[in-house]
Order: sequence, then C-alpha cells, then structure tokens
Amino acid sequence: MAKCFECKKPATHHHHVVPESLGGTKTVPLCDYCHPKAHGENGYWPTGKLIKAKLKERKAQGYRVGGHLPYGKMATPDKRIIDNPEEQYWQYVAKALHDMGLHFKAIADMFNKRNVPVRGAATWRGWKVNQAVKRLREDLGESHSAGVWSRGKMVRP
Repeated sequence: MAKCFECKKPATHHHHVVPESLGGTKTVPLCDYCHPKAHGENGYWPTGKLIKAKLKERKAQGYRVGGHLPYGKMATPDKRIIDNPEEQYWQYVAKALHDMGLHFKAIADMFNKRNVPVRGAATWRGWKVNQAVKRLREDLGESHSAGVWSRGKMVRP
C-alpha cells in the first residue's frame, strides 16, 4: 500500500495535483487526514466547485450529466446526447398542428389514437405535447419574447 505523500501514513486517496476538471492527470497518494486539507480553504479548490466545473465541461462537450433526456434526444452508449430522428419527427408534427390552431390536448389524443411512441408515460397528455413542442421551439431558436403563443398562433405585442 502506498504511503501518504505528506505524513507517510497509509494512503487511501489518489489526489490530483492539478484538478482533473482543469486537465490534471498526475496524482499523489494522501491519507484520510491529509486529503481533506488539500480541498480546504486558503486558496485550495473546494470539492463542490471542482465537481460543478467538471459537469459544466462535460455538458458543453455534449455529454449527459444527469436528469432526464427531453423528448427528441437520446444518449449514445458513451453518454453523448444526440438527436432522436423518430421523436423529432413527431415533435415537428405536433408543432405544425399547434401552429394550425390545435390545442395540446387534441394533439395528444390524436397521437394516442395513432400509437405515437411516448416516453415515460403510458399515453400522451397535453402537457407532454406542450413540453415536446416547447423544446423544439427552443432548439430552433424561436423566441417567445417576440410574441405570445395563444391557441396555436403567434400574437404579436
């Protein structure tokens, strides 16, 4: 067993000298007593800050970092988020129907009659259609600040 780099007691942790979230690859062995000191105050990086930085970096690289995947997206085996073509097709259908004036509940009923795949629930509901359309509008860069969506139509201020 390796000895602690600082006090020579049996080491229980491999501490990154340069934080891993900042590209560090080299580690030093530290014991249970010395390892918390490396993450303490006085200029050292707190663990929570390091974790948040790493998660932000992974998300920017297109990796799934938690939570559920929205309708229209799927994860690859290596946890990258990519488009799900089949679900996106139905998102576009729902958006087009909503833009023509159909309510989300009516679209949900239509999807259920046609056995459109739904994720996380047995059947489509109005709120699920709303979420799928909202996500698609965000992905397309459609801004709700340019107007207000009312009964499937854009109402300009």
